[in-house]
Amino acid sequence: HLAHLTGLGRFGTHYMMITPGGACGRFGSLVCEADLGENLLMETEHACLLKAGKSCGKCVEMCPVNALTEDGFDRHKCWDRLNENIRVLDYFSDLPKSTDVCAKCVAVLPCSFSNPVQRVL
Repeated sequence: HLAHLTGLGRFGTHYMMITPGGACGRFGSLVCEADLGENLLMETEHACLLKAGKSCGKCVEMCPVNALTEDGFDRHKCWDRLNENIRVLDYFSDLPKSTDVCAKCVAVLPCSFSNPVQRVL
């Protein structure tokens, strides 16, 4: 959420942060008073095509458990899917139990690797 507050990205319909480099990334936080310049800041109010009033909704279509809709997010459905993934991964591999991943809502989308709203302007 610090990334949003500092202008580094905007939340998409999938509730993930979309930056100029897209939604397929992760943030860590270091709170300081350093001036990082403005080259990383978002230039558009929205980075999600759907939130910008354009046609998309691919993240909603990609969600395997229908946790996403254009109007909201059922975090319990999503969490249940993540827990199921942990159980499956635990059975088939030695990955840590914290490997609660799905990421279908950020993969192969117009916003995966760039800000699609910026591209259409």
